[in-house]
Amino acid sequence: MMFKSRLGLLMFIMLMTSIELIAREPFRGGTLTAVPFYSIEHQNNFNPYELSSGAHYARDFIYEPLWIFNPLNPQKDYPRLATHYRWSQNAKELTFTLRENVTFSDGEVFNADDVVFTASLLKKHPDLSQSIGWYNSNGGSGNLLEVIKLSDYSVKFTFKTVDHLAHEQIGKMYIVPEHIWYKVIHPGQFSNRNPVGTGPFTDVRIFNKKVIKLCRNSKYWSERKPYIDCMQFPQIKSHEQAIIKAADGKIDWMNAVIANIQKNFTDKNENNHFQNGGVTIFLHLKPKLNFVV
Repeated sequence: MMFKSRLGLLMFIMLMTSIELIAREPFRGGTLTAVPFYSIEHQNNFNPYELSSGAHYARDFIYEPLWIFNPLNPQKDYPRLATHYRWSQNAKELTFTLRENVTFSDGEVFNADDVVFTASLLKKHPDLSQSIGWYNSNGGSGNLLEVIKLSDYSVKFTFKTVDHLAHEQIGKMYIVPEHIWYKVIHPGQFSNRNPVGTGPFTDVRIFNKKVIKLCRNSKYWSERKPYIDCMQFPQIKSHEQAIIKAADGKIDWMNAVIANIQKNFTDKNENNHFQNGGVTIFLHLKPKLNFVV
């Protein structure tokens, strides 16, 4: 899931790895309530390219990228649909080795065809919010020249000029299933109400204008993960409303800054705690234990 801050990355890391802050063995089960952004009402849209609504729930939860590069600890990245990448000697060719034994939530096998298709989709529709920078000879913009399937689980990206950060741009491309999206004529307008992805939460258990509930993908490739059963997104219209509900224990995770945090959060409940940091995160992953980092 992509946000205006690093919250999306941190949410993903905390959900998909052991949370040392709380315990060595993370709590399993339950529903985590999160507020990634504010809205008047929820839109029935799970399009990972629609930043105004669908992408907030689709990215990282329903769809996954090839690789997550960790800005907080560059030595510890998070490979997702790829397991390895390597540059050619001239630094103009980038090859990703894909993860095997991965299926989409409908049971279809994930492979290199889906990666090539997704990259080609972004080339055909440059208006989509997620662009991987295809080279445009007319305007001179972009750098990607070609995407080639080397095998069922290997894809090569060729660039016009050397760009030592191109692997990060390619790595964050969210992969959509070819067998679903090849039929979509206008992908930017596709509401995608029955999403199919490789992510940890693909089951749209509840949708209405006030709440969205995504539950675990029974076919998820990572053993014993995710740790929680569901993600719930209540409709919150303002920063003030979010702070009140968080202090009351009704929100576990949100993207917000709390002024006078001791008074407005910690003192409201004996289970509310915080630790100073550059990003604000609300956690409620274990009974009677809330954190703000």
